[in-house]
Amino acid sequence: MEVTAQRVCADMSTSGEIGSELKCLAFSLEKCGQTETTDSQEKGFFSGAEGEPETAIADLVDIDLEAGSQAENDEGSARGKYTKYTTRSSTSGGSADCLFDDGDASSINGSVVETNIGVLDEKKKTATASTAVVILKSFVGAGILFLPHAVMKGGLIFSLCLLVGVVGLALYCMHVLIKCCEPGAAESYEELGEQAFGAWGGMAIESCVFISQLGFCTINAAVVAGNLRDVIWSATQCSPDFHLPVKALIWCGAILYIPFSLIKHIKYLAPLMLVGNISTVVGVALLMVCVGMEVGSNHGINEVDLVNTSNWPLVLGTSIYLWEGAGMVLPIRKSSKKAVQDNFSKLLIACLVALVITYMVYSVTCNLAFGRHLEVVILSNLPSGVLGLSVQTIFAFAVLVTYPLMLFPASTIVEQRLLSVVNVSDRVLNWVVGPTIRISLVILTLGLATSGLQQLDNVVALIGGVCGVPLSFIFPVLLHMKLRGDKRIASKLLHWFIVLGGFAIQVFSITWTIKSWHGVDDYPARCSGQV
Repeated sequence: MEVTAQRVCADMSTSGEIGSELKCLAFSLEKCGQTETTDSQEKGFFSGAEGEPETAIADLVDIDLEAGSQAENDEGSARGKYTKYTTRSSTSGGSADCLFDDGDASSINGSVVETNIGVLDEKKKTATASTAVVILKSFVGAGILFLPHAVMKGGLIFSLCLLVGVVGLALYCMHVLIKCCEPGAAESYEELGEQAFGAWGGMAIESCVFISQLGFCTINAAVVAGNLRDVIWSATQCSPDFHLPVKALIWCGAILYIPFSLIKHIKYLAPLMLVGNISTVVGVALLMVCVGMEVGSNHGINEVDLVNTSNWPLVLGTSIYLWEGAGMVLPIRKSSKKAVQDNFSKLLIACLVALVITYMVYSVTCNLAFGRHLEVVILSNLPSGVLGLSVQTIFAFAVLVTYPLMLFPASTIVEQRLLSVVNVSDRVLNWVVGPTIRISLVILTLGLATSGLQQLDNVVALIGGVCGVPLSFIFPVLLHMKLRGDKRIASKLLHWFIVLGGFAIQVFSITWTIKSWHGVDDYPARCSGQV
């Protein structure tokens, strides 16, 4: 059984008694279930949708929807209260809740009565602390490994100012995006796009999500292979005779990526998500320890640039890439408790402000520790001792297990779009079409990782500029202008500035990446020698 209903449709029977048509929570069907008359309800049964068995009412309580709690058990239900039927199906053994308005006939008048069913599954949603953890995890990814190098290229003061400006603007855009949500109607990014601009709006948002997820998978595959090469090479005491190109390791990763990608249901990826979360936290903590030890062992600080505006596109793209979790804001909000949703913007601001302060301290420390010798990926600068290799191994493992999670939204989008134009049986979908799509996407990301390996910093900046800009800045303000409108001139000017500036950054990011592309021998390595 699947919970799907969000409204009660009431009408009047010819006898003057209330005959109610429910879109019953018990059944995942388009048609509403038709309840029996009051006499049948008193017997403790109602009939479900067509083809469904009768379902016994095991529990009956009144819910005051405004208070979100059980109403007093008075004689006769008062208006504004709804009856919660906890049911037990005779066939599935599952349970579900159905709502029935038992106010008098004059209080209904055949209208559609919207109900807030959030009170029924509120316990399953996340509280404030849990929501904060999910927010932080969604915004901490592989971008943290590229940030110190980007800050070094742009200079400390310039890069940090740009980073703060980006996060401030991103928070504003996330806030206006949240204001566009309509509980029970449009609560996802794609739904808002379709509501505002029709089918093409939802498709545009899905396209950016699809491309960005493939980009994240591409970066992850390269990072895993590069760190694995470093660990193996260091185990040989950095032998100059060592020959194991990162490109070969990228394709060896298919041995794990393909089986993981064939997992169809995301719930089965939950163990990987847990392992990835733990590994990320441990890896970040150990990375900070390593950098701190490096600063202490240098007996001083390295020389760093304060301002270097010639590399501002790289700094800007990397800063945008850091906020890769922007597309997860609405799903996280939807899965949180009502009290958390009411103050979600404040919680989001608190989490991201704390995160950006951490990023700033981390970037400054890394630059003072390694100066102009910072590699594209900070892990390549770590000492080759046990601690440094442990950090690389943990990060490689964390990124490895998150690969299938990153690929899942992209494969789902392709499958849904394909099924909208091609009619295939479930058997063909599950055993032929789905696996073919997922395997093809894995091969595509590994091919992109091989091609972009020589310029990973530019690839990160490109993904941030092309996909991060619309998801984090352009789409939120466009949706707000369309769905909520801008009454103040200042808001209109700001929003159009964000939209036009975002499009300009997209075009410039592509142009700058092509012009500045230059090859290197291979993925940056901690060992000296010829790869």
